[in-house]
Amino acid sequence: GSELLDLAKKQRSAILEKVATLSEGDLDAESPESMRSYAPNAGAVLNMLGTHWVMHAGQWVIVRRMLEKDIVI
Repeated sequence: GSELLDLAKKQRSAILEKVATLSEGDLDAESPESMRSYAPNAGAVLNMLGTHWVMHAGQWVIVRRMLEKDIVI
C-alpha cells in the first residue's frame, strides 16, 4: 500500500513540474495517434491523468470488498 502511494506522489510531483513549463500552445498540441479518440490534445491527456487515478481508486474498492477487507473511510 505505502509503496503505491509513494509512487503516486512521485508521479504527481513530476507531472506538476512538467505542467509548470508548458505554454497554451503546448497544451493544444495533438496527442499521440493512439490516444486521439479520447484525448485529442496534450491538455486533454493531462486532464485524464487526474481522473485516471480516481478510476483506479474505485477498482481498489471492489478488490478490497472481494477480499472481505474492512471498509476504509
